[in-house]
Amino acid sequence: MKKKIYIIVSLLILIGVMSAQETIALIMKVQGSVNLEREGVAVKLENGSLLSAGDRLMTGKDSYAALKFIDGGAIIKLFPESDLVLNASKEDNLLNKESTLWKGGVFSKVERKLGKYSIETPTAIASVKGTEFLTQVGENGETDIYAIKGILEFKNRNDTNSIELKNGNKAHSLGRGIIEVQEFSYSDLPQDITQYIDEGSSTEKLEIDFINKYKMKKKLIIELE
Repeated sequence: MKKKIYIIVSLLILIGVMSAQETIALIMKVQGSVNLEREGVAVKLENGSLLSAGDRLMTGKDSYAALKFIDGGAIIKLFPESDLVLNASKEDNLLNKESTLWKGGVFSKVERKLGKYSIETPTAIASVKGTEFLTQVGENGETDIYAIKGILEFKNRNDTNSIELKNGNKAHSLGRGIIEVQEFSYSDLPQDITQYIDEGSSTEKLEIDFINKYKMKKKLIIELE
């Protein structure tokens, strides 16, 4: 589902204001029990909530969250019983997205030429410039990466082993040693995973009020099509 963003102020001004407040992403959809922790404090979460660097998202059983980075460079879908910490930094006016998945699963859809993107887990790091991939972390920290579209770099966290993972291939890492690679088909993925990947937002329009640096109330309108 394509998303268009219409803003009743200059996009550059808006991004500048958001960056100053360390806002890096916004929530497109929450379902079930999804908790947001910011600097150790629980924060109310709802559709349209703004997310800051360092925010921690935790989903419960049968729960789900979808978010989009403010530069349009990536969409993340967080699966049930998952724990994700969001981070990003600016470099040459690009937003480099660097997040950590401690457990559970996350689907990432990354656009090219809009900053670097990486997902770190207890045992591995996946880095991409434009692709779609699934990351899953087991109870012992072992990591599985499924390259659905494009190519990504996948490396162990605890040694120098790394591979280039092409679409249609899955990699498994224990943090060190050989990275196991095998082919997979999208239809082989469990239905309880693909239902979240394939799901679009049911919200037709999000309207977010914010105060700019001139203390003026402005509105961000996000329409889905």
